[in-house]
Amino acid sequence: MKFGRTTITFVSVTQDLTALDRYKKPAKLRTGTDVPGCRFRPLPATETVDETGDKVADPWKATCPPVPAVLAAKANDEVVVDGVTYQIDGLPRVFNNATGPFKVTVTCRRDTA
Repeated sequence: MKFGRTTITFVSVTQDLTALDRYKKPAKLRTGTDVPGCRFRPLPATETVDETGDKVADPWKATCPPVPAVLAAKANDEVVVDGVTYQIDGLPRVFNNATGPFKVTVTCRRDTA
């Protein structure tokens, strides 16, 4: 089932415990999977001001088919749409019908300072 014409790359972010950086932290491995037939749309943005300056949270919502890359997405993973990287915000929400999952929604955000 297609929900739109956008192809979203779901990037799984994991740690490579065998490759440490100079601070002895594990390197991050990024593995991308393209998911066609998605819809990606903006949600209302919020702005906060603190002692470091203005910060804008730019949330977006993706509606995708229930493919393994989308169902396995986690909060520390990323999505790439039209060359822009967004952080996944929370877990994907799976919608079921009588035959099983038929769509998944994923909320993402891009923070700017």
